[in-house]
Amino acid sequence: MATLVIELLNPEAKRILEDLEHIGLIAISEPKPQKTHRSIMELKGLGAEIWKDESVADYIKKERAN
Repeated sequence: MATLVIELLNPEAKRILEDLEHIGLIAISEPKPQKTHRSIMELKGLGAEIWKDESVADYIKKERAN
């Protein structure tokens, strides 16, 4: 789905898009607020399924051998 920020358009283009929405040809939705600050803790456990069958000692041995 394409997204267009209508606030950046000139007033005439914005009015045309709003008219198209009014008659049901397009749908305009409000932008979702984005969280500006993220925590590193959100990454905890990410990719755990990749390492579930790998022991730390075996992994280190393999890396040192390379």
